[in-house]
Amino acid sequence: MAPEPLAPATPEVAALMKRRCQAVPAATHHFVPLFIERAAGSCVRDRGGREYIDFCGGIGALA
Repeated sequence: MAPEPLAPATPEVAALMKRRCQAVPAATHHFVPLFIERAAGSCVRDRGGREYIDFCGGIGALA
């Protein structure tokens, strides 16, 4: 069975999420557990090895 789309992909990503929750104050926004490893044009790859297409042009510009 495939992992849930927003579930941490690897133990490394889960550890990054835990570290983020300890270091960054809680806010009113919704956090998606994406830790971008690299981006080229509209193609974005996260630390868990999953690839996405950045339709808004915001994620790739910040990675």
